[in-house]
Amino acid sequence: MRIIILGGFLGSGKTSLLIRLAAQFTEKGQNVAIIVNESGSSGVDGETLKQRGYDSYELPEGCICCTLAGSLQDTIRQIEKERSPDVIIIEPTGLAMPGKVKEMAEQTAPGRRRTSSSASPMFRGSRTSSRREKDSSSSR
Repeated sequence: MRIIILGGFLGSGKTSLLIRLAAQFTEKGQNVAIIVNESGSSGVDGETLKQRGYDSYELPEGCICCTLAGSLQDTIRQIEKERSPDVIIIEPTGLAMPGKVKEMAEQTAPGRRRTSSSASPMFRGSRTSSRREKDSSSSR
């Protein structure tokens, strides 16, 4: 089983990337499970995913790299037992540290999973766009 962690600041495009990744894995016939972490009590991303036809496991009201770390590990075990997915995609809150989330996921069953974390490419693209705008305005 592979675990993918999508990191990035609030509004950086994590949910959009998650939807595209889930669609690609599903098209290849892979079983995908999604864990969404919200710092508040209302699950905006979970609702967006539901509208797109994806069910997700929501972990609201905290951060999965610290206050909800135990809940994250319990949820991974539950998903593995109930669904045996090929891929779990984790979308932490924009405040979470992806490295800590990766540690928590790896501690759940050491040596049995491939875990990777990634910053949202849309966020990196935005930084690049900002640099281009700054460069073009200084050359005027």
